[in-house]
Amino acid sequence: MLQWFARVACLGLFLGCVASSIAFGAAAPTPTAAMMAPIERITIFVNTGSTIPVGTYGRGATITDEFAPFHWTTGDVGRQWSEGFTAYNASVKITKPHFVLGAPTEYASSASRAYIVLPGTFTPLLNGKPYTETGYWTFVEVREGAVWRVASQTWAGVTFK
Repeated sequence: MLQWFARVACLGLFLGCVASSIAFGAAAPTPTAAMMAPIERITIFVNTGSTIPVGTYGRGATITDEFAPFHWTTGDVGRQWSEGFTAYNASVKITKPHFVLGAPTEYASSASRAYIVLPGTFTPLLNGKPYTETGYWTFVEVREGAVWRVASQTWAGVTFK
């Protein structure tokens, strides 16, 4: 019987430590600046229309988004997607694109791969009127030497106002 009480006490102590680390805001791991660099370059493109630098995407990268052809899988997918994004915006009369990313909602990494999910808010003008789309931008990145490159990029819109 004493062993049972000892086990319950140890379990209680363990759960108390876990709860206190959560309550006192134990810092969650976050992507490094090097991991965020390619995502920031893509965001700059969305906001300015500037060219996405060569090397932002790794070999064999794929992109999935909400405009045709919806999935880019071969060749220079970054260039193809950015050209499609620009053409799509023009076709539906989106101007003054502005995109802001929030803090990662999910992140995991190994020595050579990273999974990063970021909430985003896209606030352009649509037919000259303010428009807001929120969603999640999900990236898988691969490390090539000291450089992180996008292996997969997916946008999932959640609200459209």
